[in-house]
Amino acid sequence: MRENLITLIGRGKTKLISESILCSHCLQSHSEPAELLYDNVLSHFLDSKEIVCGEIIVPLSKIIPEVVSLSVPIITDFEVYNVIGYGGFAQVFKGRLNNQLIAIKQLKLKPGDNMHSKFEEFRHEVFMMGDLDHPNVVKLHGITLKPFQMIMEFVPLGNLNSCLMNPDMDELLSWEVRLKIAKEIAYGMRYLHSHNPPIVHRDLRSPNIFISSLDPTAKTHAKVADFGLANYSMPVLFEMLPTWQWLAPEVINPLSKSYDERSDIYSYGIVLWEIASRSHPFAEFEQFITRSVTIFEEE
Repeated sequence: MRENLITLIGRGKTKLISESILCSHCLQSHSEPAELLYDNVLSHFLDSKEIVCGEIIVPLSKIIPEVVSLSVPIITDFEVYNVIGYGGFAQVFKGRLNNQLIAIKQLKLKPGDNMHSKFEEFRHEVFMMGDLDHPNVVKLHGITLKPFQMIMEFVPLGNLNSCLMNPDMDELLSWEVRLKIAKEIAYGMRYLHSHNPPIVHRDLRSPNIFISSLDPTAKTHAKVADFGLANYSMPVLFEMLPTWQWLAPEVINPLSKSYDERSDIYSYGIVLWEIASRSHPFAEFEQFITRSVTIFEEE
């Protein structure tokens, strides 16, 4: 297994370098090891199915320990209610754990999705959130393995973008409340950047900030979330991300060689503009950008 996965510098970030895995049971019994296809192993894991080699059930923890073993609690006893949201590769349920409301994020792959990359992003979010503890960062309570889910703090009012764009929120979104939200986002980001090395969120935007209250007297109003793309700054990162409206110039510029946690500061500035204007950033350019990308893909 150690020959199939290589651990990258970004603490816990793994990259597939082989399409097959040698059966651990065969190796322990000193027989000729069977090769298990990585896609099949991952599919069985996501579908909560057992891995069978011959007539022997092989524990998943022995086949892909780097993927299964995460330093967060394994939760088994909780209630699941209704679906409350969808993401690019996940769906979120509302539930209850020990008389406390929770959000349950479940990996959901569609036909044609890259299983390796989506699973790795989901697993990496678990890894990143397991180290975080701050009132302005969404808390991860633990995970489940059958199926693979994240059990997180439930934030009742949804994401900041939805709140800002909802005309029914006009009276609640006073300038006093909006200032508190802006400050608390900054507190959460300062906490991430104060880690050694700093944690770069890389996807800070209004849909990834969740609102717990719009009451001016409340202790907490805003929480930063969605850490699937977050990484430790080492000290620079390479890679352009698709949410261009919030990206810093050094991230968008193809000639730029690197960027670090300061790119989050630019994204925070865009979020401040959203809070002040209650508008979508660069909405006047969206049609042009979409058309340009489509033409580029066709060519």
